[in-house]
Amino acid sequence: MDAAAVADHNYYRQGPTPAPRPRGRWTEPRRSVFQRFSQSPEDVQFYTGFSSIEHLMAFWRLIERATASVGWRDRTNSCDTAGNQEDPGNATDMALLDEFLLFVSFLSTGWTMRELEQHLNIHTTTFTRIIITWANFLYGLLGSVRTWMTPEEVKAHLPREFVDHIDTHVVVDWIELHCQTTSPPPPQQGLCSLHASCCILKGIVGVAPHGAVTFVSALCGPSASAREAFRQSGIIPLLSSDMAVMLNRSFRIDDLVPGRVHRPVEASEDSKDQVALKIHLEAIFLTIRDNKMFNISIPPPLSGSINQLFTVACLLCNYQHGPLGTPFKQED
Repeated sequence: MDAAAVADHNYYRQGPTPAPRPRGRWTEPRRSVFQRFSQSPEDVQFYTGFSSIEHLMAFWRLIERATASVGWRDRTNSCDTAGNQEDPGNATDMALLDEFLLFVSFLSTGWTMRELEQHLNIHTTTFTRIIITWANFLYGLLGSVRTWMTPEEVKAHLPREFVDHIDTHVVVDWIELHCQTTSPPPPQQGLCSLHASCCILKGIVGVAPHGAVTFVSALCGPSASAREAFRQSGIIPLLSSDMAVMLNRSFRIDDLVPGRVHRPVEASEDSKDQVALKIHLEAIFLTIRDNKMFNISIPPPLSGSINQLFTVACLLCNYQHGPLGTPFKQED
């Protein structure tokens, strides 16, 4: 998304201005997280997932006023699970922008909580609270924004790679997320498949042809096939007969949707146009899978917010990158 165009969206809901959250003073001289992460364009991309500092700050300006409602539990005498009292200065001294950057760095880098603690010298318990708080906050904020597009909106941004599939409304794929478990889930839950101490969850993601994430489902377990995950996702009621679905990976949903289903991965010949389309589809989902969080196992303290983490990681892609492909003019 063009950084200048981001200003057209404002998700702040008018209401009484909350009192500013109290801030303590720094207990030791140290650079802010923003200073650490913004030394170069490469650092911004690596640590935050945003393609530039302009994209990052444009998104921050969108949500800054709403962040006044970011709430924290009382941490006056909080202790970690080992019974060690947490240094309250780690949490109360940190600027909201720094907290946000810590959250997106967890999504983008795939560092473990211990690695983040070593890099930034902040207590693991503080990291856990920051991640849970911002996952819930952004889940509510970004989730309130309409992402599903009308056929007219999709066609207005349809890239040239879709010249042979101009009725495509959404490209669908699934993404897996691993979660550490402390004990096997009850059999009746059917949510997780236990492999050693890891629970594998699967979510359906829908992306417009030009790269905007338009649909994110709740997570379900791999015991449900891709077809079953699609059926349970909630996307089917959004589709109409003039909305074709393109599959990034092939699975059978023809009898579940009212319109056509395109499967370029099953094309018998790789023409120049087919190759260009496949490269485009790979780039679309690479922007999502670039979140290294999908390559690690979510630790147990964050398991209760795993749906929020998954949804936010996907929806943030709409603000971290620009549109893919060049729109073409269709003949009336």
